[in-house]
Amino acid sequence: MTVNELWQQYHFQLRVRRRPLSTQRYYQTGALGLVEFLKVRQLPLEANALTVAHLREHLVWLEEYGLKLGGVHARGRALNALFNWAHLEEFIERNPLGMYWGGGQSAYTT
Repeated sequence: MTVNELWQQYHFQLRVRRRPLSTQRYYQTGALGLVEFLKVRQLPLEANALTVAHLREHLVWLEEYGLKLGGVHARGRALNALFNWAHLEEFIERNPLGMYWGGGQSAYTT
């Protein structure tokens, strides 16, 4: 499953859970930004192929692009939530940010 397909599934879940439209847009911006970054850098688009190094490179790129540190952390938390959810739903084998961002424990709550 590609990151874009994963995002589509997660977006549906956000709507089912009645998350505010602003939250949905923020997550969408982060997910689509990640997809564009992966394409430009010719990195894998398959969610299971992503590594912490790929995602760390994306977060560093966001800061270099001009996003403030708090914004980078917020994007990292949003991506971690996406990958935690995908792992719990068994769309992917593991959360590539799990050990890097959350100490290997799921931060996803219902």
